[in-house]
Amino acid sequence: MPFSQSVRRQLSHEVGGFCSRPTCNNYAGIVDDSCGHPNQGDAAHIKAEKPGQARYDENQNENERNSASNGIWLCPMCHRQIDRYEHSFTPELLYSWKEEAIKRIKQKGTGNQPIYIGFDWRTEVKTAIRFCENMKTTINKLSLLNFNKDFQNIAIVSDELRLEIVNQCRKSIANQWNNRSSDWCYEEGLQLRQQEIIRIFNVLDSQLPKGYDSTPCIVDLTTWQDNEGNIHFNDPAASTIALLVETYNDFINYTNSI
Repeated sequence: MPFSQSVRRQLSHEVGGFCSRPTCNNYAGIVDDSCGHPNQGDAAHIKAEKPGQARYDENQNENERNSASNGIWLCPMCHRQIDRYEHSFTPELLYSWKEEAIKRIKQKGTGNQPIYIGFDWRTEVKTAIRFCENMKTTINKLSLLNFNKDFQNIAIVSDELRLEIVNQCRKSIANQWNNRSSDWCYEEGLQLRQQEIIRIFNVLDSQLPKGYDSTPCIVDLTTWQDNEGNIHFNDPAASTIALLVETYNDFINYTNSI
């Protein structure tokens, strides 16, 4: 069964109605808002309600599945994305989102806000553009895999592209606060989006063969649609590639909107 109204109310109130995803944090609404604000938020299951759905855990009982501890408040767009690309959004990651979102609201309530270093917006935007330009070739090659697949929907990741993916992952090691990398932003919204792209690169790296022998690095790009119209991927790596391209393009659009 879906979450009860009381659970939905709790999930929305504990994060102030904001989407719990750090790179979003848009106001989605509060259940039973007495001020009359529309509620467009979703009470999403961290571990799925039914078998075959995202992150289903057969060891949970029904009460656990539909309790507030197994829920997270998201906007509809982020809800769809975590379920469509489930291999890139583990329960552990979603629990951490929820914990941080609740913490942010508590800090606002106490006035105990984090202190950020000052920055120049023009410089930040230029840095974000440079960050995107430095991985544009890799993203384009990943996008083209869908056009270079064979009749069985199989695509081969070249050794060159495999190395490029590894190199992008290394950007997470060059943390901006330690090494002052010129590719990293200081503004929180931009920085979180950069970190999310690198996180997804690392997920993809973990899903692809390491290429230490002569075995081809192949990706099955087959997708299928369930009775509810949801798209699913046969290969977790194909799912992550689609998410990576989508997230990269969203970051470009966000940067252009500033």
